[in-house]
Amino acid sequence: MSLGWMLETGVGIVEGMEMVVRRPWGWQRTALLYWCSGVTGALLGCVAAPEVDSVGASAALMGLVGARIAGLMITWTRMPVSMRYVEGFQYLFWCIFIFCFGLGNQTVDNWGHLGGLVAGLLAGGAVFTEDENAGLDPDEVTCCQRAIPKFCVGALLALNATCITYLCTVTVDAKDPTALEY
Repeated sequence: MSLGWMLETGVGIVEGMEMVVRRPWGWQRTALLYWCSGVTGALLGCVAAPEVDSVGASAALMGLVGARIAGLMITWTRMPVSMRYVEGFQYLFWCIFIFCFGLGNQTVDNWGHLGGLVAGLLAGGAVFTEDENAGLDPDEVTCCQRAIPKFCVGALLALNATCITYLCTVTVDAKDPTALEY
């Protein structure tokens, strides 16, 4: 809840005081990134680890982390050096911590976490590159800068479509529900 609130409002805690530390995402953008990441994480978890029950919001939270990492990568050169490393290590730590928490634990869906992270990176790449391009003169926007958001959205749609197609082609044997046919 605190991660979503920080990203939505742009407010962080610095030396015991609340301060605006980054541009706020707004509730609509936060909800969109959260939802896309949660769906993609759940789909990838169902495909890659069908024996693991996938419940909770961890894939969606990993998506918010991934979206923030995408935002950091896009604005990296304009950020103060100290903020680059503090935020970069903070989100890297979260990724490592969440994935390590699931290692060897059969009840944690690390595939869902990975799907949420990838979805967040792609959706965040699309959203934040569009933001960057909106602030530029249209004549200054390169072909690559125009293509990145389209590529990210296309890759996200392709990942979800692949997972859905795979899930639609799997059938369950009525006599033995644990035996899957492809």
